[in-house]
Amino acid sequence: MIIKFIPEFFLKNRNIIILLVFLGLSQVIHAQSPAVYVPPNGQVFVHAPDTTALFTNMTNDGSFGSEKGSVVDFLGTSWENNTGSQMPDESSAGTGLTGTGGIFRFLYSKYNGGTQSVLGGYNVTIGSGASFPNLSIENANGLQLEDLSDLQIRNNLNFVSGKLYLNGWNTVVGYQNPGTITGYSDQSFVVTGTDVAGGYLYRSKMTQADSTVTFPIGTDDNSYSPAAIRYHGTVATDIRARVYDSVYANAVSGVTNDTSYVLKTWNLGEDANGNGSTDIWLQHEAGDEGVLFPSFRDSSYISKYIAGAWDFVPPTGVFNPGTFTTGSPLTDSYINHRLLSNGLGGGKYLSVSTEVYSSVPSAVNLIYFEAVRTTIRWVQTYWRTQMERNIKEFILYRRRENETAYTAIDTVQSQAVGGISNSLLYYSFLDDDYYDNWTYYQLKVLGIDGRVFWSPVRRVPWFVQVEVTPNPSNGHFRIHIFGVHHVLRFALIDMLGRRQGLYTINHDEIVNINGLADGIYFIVFYDPTQNEAVIATKKVEVIR
Repeated sequence: MIIKFIPEFFLKNRNIIILLVFLGLSQVIHAQSPAVYVPPNGQVFVHAPDTTALFTNMTNDGSFGSEKGSVVDFLGTSWENNTGSQMPDESSAGTGLTGTGGIFRFLYSKYNGGTQSVLGGYNVTIGSGASFPNLSIENANGLQLEDLSDLQIRNNLNFVSGKLYLNGWNTVVGYQNPGTITGYSDQSFVVTGTDVAGGYLYRSKMTQADSTVTFPIGTDDNSYSPAAIRYHGTVATDIRARVYDSVYANAVSGVTNDTSYVLKTWNLGEDANGNGSTDIWLQHEAGDEGVLFPSFRDSSYISKYIAGAWDFVPPTGVFNPGTFTTGSPLTDSYINHRLLSNGLGGGKYLSVSTEVYSSVPSAVNLIYFEAVRTTIRWVQTYWRTQMERNIKEFILYRRRENETAYTAIDTVQSQAVGGISNSLLYYSFLDDDYYDNWTYYQLKVLGIDGRVFWSPVRRVPWFVQVEVTPNPSNGHFRIHIFGVHHVLRFALIDMLGRRQGLYTINHDEIVNINGLADGIYFIVFYDPTQNEAVIATKKVEVIR
């Protein structure tokens, strides 16, 4: 069964379409041919704020329009926009492309049962064809581009769940501007593929007024490697981005470098109109780093393939966590930056490298690093090296539980004479840390050639301290608690072991216990969060 939309009928009776699809559902749900068809020169227009549900495959040979506020829920398997089809919005009396338009939501359902596909009907090379006004991916199995056609989304590409698989083709976001992409994260992004050849994510007509534009891309389901671009030119330009696995000696061929690079190559480019410098940020996951890379991460830089080789620029710093996400920052992701003064041109191959630094001989064998709290105030840190080669200094970092970043608290110069040592060297630092929660320490080892090494993080607990004053007293005393952030119980017990009272306390408090005979008593403090474990016992004397 094929349902054809009659424009005049639908415009006057637009809610009937849902009924028609339901009536034909049992006959068309498993059909191989499209079950919903917009004929050439036909027009289907969804009026705001209507929601239309399509449960079957869709072929658009004509004009499928939508207005701002309207929603088309697509629960079929395949959507096709054929050559010459259109998807206008409310502008120009329902024939234009510059308005807001409706939202086309690709949804998972029991009727499609998996990944959906779309034949976009757009051609990046000639810059024309059908285009969705807004598209939302709400299928955990994702949306895949069909062969022989690109996809354009004029205003907004939204991710709720699932990914967009380019399958070797291209997706353009924006029309006369870069449009917007929302909802992207390491779980929902544009998959460009693992091979050197494949599709691109385009952002249309970027200008310097657009500030930083994010390209949420990755090579496969489990590898999110986005880029962000700030274009400084005065002429609007289309900018494209894709990323693939490995770093090849000749960018797209030759041996691979799997030691000193992030094992990703970003291919970025712009159209011929680009005329300005471009800031580039590349974000990668720690799991994509080569075996030597982590030790020299602080000395990493974005390397560009030029004149047959990968170049070098001084490091500009690495940022963590990764922030190119609309979700929570990605703690195991890192960002590098580089300014390309001549822009992207027809295309640039970029990766993130430590090659210059990891090929020089500075090295250290840090065999021991510890941090131990010795009193309520002081933490003793100490470390040992078995071997040092051209080590400049050790920088001790501290972060308290209520802080988001580490702070350098001391710098200790290397003891190696002439920069070389093959015997044990001992270092230490006593830190003033009067704090009632966890404290974290990490040691950074800096080589004279710029290499950076990191120790493991050491987690130091705090002291719990309870004070009772004055002592002796007349039963009127002050209890001071340090290092406890919840309610405690305490019992007053006499010399014969008899409990004279049971109380609760959750902060510094003045306690007045009347009717006590002169004598020696014990105040025993219990932690109800630790199965009533005894955390302190204080001996007090009552004198009336």
